[in-house]
Amino acid sequence: MTAATPKKQSNKQSNKQSNKQSKRLKKLTKQTRRIARKRAEKVLYGRGHPLEELLELGLTWIAYVVVIAIPPVTSLYRNLAFSWNSVVTSPAAKWIGLASERQQSAEQSPDKTELKPGNKVGRFTVTSGVGLRKSPGGKGSADHQGVDLDTPIGTRVYAPRNTTVKCLQSTRGGKGASFKGVRGQVTLWHLSRCSNGNKKAGELIALTGNSGTATTGPHLHVEIRLGGDIVNPQMRDVVPLLKIKPRGEFSLELYKNWVSAQESAHNYSAVNPHSGALGKYQFMPGTLRSTAQNCPGVSPTISSSVFLASPQAQEKIMDCYLAQGWKLLQGKADDPDIQCRMLASYHYSGDPTKFRDTTPQTYKGKPYPSIAQYSKSVCREILP
Repeated sequence: MTAATPKKQSNKQSNKQSNKQSKRLKKLTKQTRRIARKRAEKVLYGRGHPLEELLELGLTWIAYVVVIAIPPVTSLYRNLAFSWNSVVTSPAAKWIGLASERQQSAEQSPDKTELKPGNKVGRFTVTSGVGLRKSPGGKGSADHQGVDLDTPIGTRVYAPRNTTVKCLQSTRGGKGASFKGVRGQVTLWHLSRCSNGNKKAGELIALTGNSGTATTGPHLHVEIRLGGDIVNPQMRDVVPLLKIKPRGEFSLELYKNWVSAQESAHNYSAVNPHSGALGKYQFMPGTLRSTAQNCPGVSPTISSSVFLASPQAQEKIMDCYLAQGWKLLQGKADDPDIQCRMLASYHYSGDPTKFRDTTPQTYKGKPYPSIAQYSKSVCREILP
């Protein structure tokens, strides 16, 4: 083998360098093209722009906050809120005055109270609620779809809003009525009368009764449907139907004024020709004498003629009489309606505990209402 000459060696080295430079140039060209392509894509599609990068960063943080941070914070807040609500609504919080005015006003507002057996709606009591129950007397439905109120026959029912009333009739429900109420569709059953047609808010639409075979006594059945589904009637659904007014505290002055207006039309010289009752408050002679025995400022032996001639004596004896009755029922009732009925029972029979007695009364052969009927009728007017 012959050795290469220096010139040939130099050509080989230059060729190698040239090849290396060519390869580098091709590689650089590819890289440049790739970079250029990427830049072009970024320009064309908006990638890589500073504002876009900031937007992507912002969206990433928002996603983190929404997905990672907010749920535990929300859960903690709910737990704390529930715990605090439990604290401020406890009897102890009310006792020390910790309950907020908003909480107290919400508790005092009965509008959204769902009606359950035993609830009072004005002078009426809810006797049966929505849901499964023992069928009363084997007549009422075991799956009760409304609430029942112990309304006497003839209690007036009014339109709760401008609405159209459709009267109904069925074997079990008797006379009924259907119309739009405060919430959803209202259906009433066991009515004695119903009036069809367009009605204005507050207009008389029906009278309660005892109609139909599925009843064990006079009452009003109220159903509420929302979207076709039965819901539990609330206080705000029933109050406008019966025009229930807010009830204040019962007082002796209320009762005294009612007796005066009802019994004698405020006439101090009135005498009942049948019973012999005397004066503005229609005292029986025997009751007058027994009350005068323990009434300061009045002669224990006051005569009927002196009593009729003295408005001052009549007022004093009535005050003493009511004070004696009020003393008998103290501690036996907190409900204004029961207090009123017990006092009416005392006034009617001498015994405040007989206000539920349904035995018919007679006097000198003439029939009179039972103590229960009398006390209810009195207190419906005193406490509407």
